[in-house]
Amino acid sequence: MSDLNYSASSASGSATIGDTAILDFVGSGVRWIGPKGPNLGVAQVYIDGGLIKEVEQYGQTPNHSMVLFQSPGLDYGHHEISIKVVRGNNAGSKSQEVIVDAIDVFP
Repeated sequence: MSDLNYSASSASGSATIGDTAILDFVGSGVRWIGPKGPNLGVAQVYIDGGLIKEVEQYGQTPNHSMVLFQSPGLDYGHHEISIKVVRGNNAGSKSQEVIVDAIDVFP
């Protein structure tokens, strides 16, 4: 999806429950940047296959470039982050879409 508010003027997203974005990385940490807004849902974030947190992207008004998740300190090395669409959570949300704008990796 294209939008000048995203870090590279585009982002990836899905409203299909079970869809998952996966990134293998080498580093000591990672963070997920994305929006909050009235049409967004909930994702589960996994690091190396373990569920770490559920992230609610719903917000009454759109807000871009939010740090939605930052991993706990990891030992430097090879890791995997997975962001999985799980549901809409807020009664006001019109969708369960989850959007990934950027993922930053820490050395």
